[in-house]
Amino acid sequence: MSASQTIKIVRIITRLNIGGPAVHALLLSSRLDARRFSTCLVVGRPDRGERERRAQVEGAAVRVKRVNALRRPLRPWFDLMACAHLLLVLWQERPHLIHTHTAKAGA
Repeated sequence: MSASQTIKIVRIITRLNIGGPAVHALLLSSRLDARRFSTCLVVGRPDRGERERRAQVEGAAVRVKRVNALRRPLRPWFDLMACAHLLLVLWQERPHLIHTHTAKAGA
């Protein structure tokens, strides 16, 4: 990789809710130098009644992709669909680095 090449990062988090992992993912995604890093933030669907922090990355040089099947509770059918969708996103993005947040996104 040459010094002038952009490093592509895909960051995956199950929910972008009000909480520590979401804050961590948002700060890392939005505060990297956009000339050196291209960030795609992949987020699942929040639980019912949960507020989402997605507005905090809007306007930053971060692409946000939603995977509706990626949810917190264990649900085998949705988990399988989420895995397939995540593989598609990774194939499309072809990142140099994949950074996951929370146990389900990491699995």
